[in-house]
Amino acid sequence: MLAADGETTLWGTMYFPAGFDPDERYPVVEYTYGGPQWAVCPHAFSTWWSTAPTALAQLGYVTVVLDARGTPERSKAFHDVVYRSWAGHLADDHAEALKQLAERHSFIDLSRGAGVTGHSWGGYTTFRLLADRPDVYSAGVAFAPGSTRTGA
Repeated sequence: MLAADGETTLWGTMYFPAGFDPDERYPVVEYTYGGPQWAVCPHAFSTWWSTAPTALAQLGYVTVVLDARGTPERSKAFHDVVYRSWAGHLADDHAEALKQLAERHSFIDLSRGAGVTGHSWGGYTTFRLLADRPDVYSAGVAFAPGSTRTGA
């Protein structure tokens, strides 16, 4: 998948419900983090991050986990895009990636919008995706969202 700039490759993983049938259409939930501290897209078979996306998939959703620009294990340019512009690209990158997946896979149903959920920076990202891209995201649950407020 490409970021909204049309050039930067984003890493992502999809989780499928038990009994997945590629001829059916499934609602989508994105499990997100968005902070630069951790890449949430699994790079191994089992990680502690995979618990929530796996559980959501078993509830009947195609669940997408997507690393935001700025996350570790990528180039300096990938990190620099978030410098002094934490959310400038965030919602567009995630929304465009989901739209690309829906174009590529007929089993992804975005007709009613996507759901999104996350904890900490994922809570912040959940709010930003809902607020900035209501054309793609229609429901969300933000757990312990972080704040970008500065000062007292």
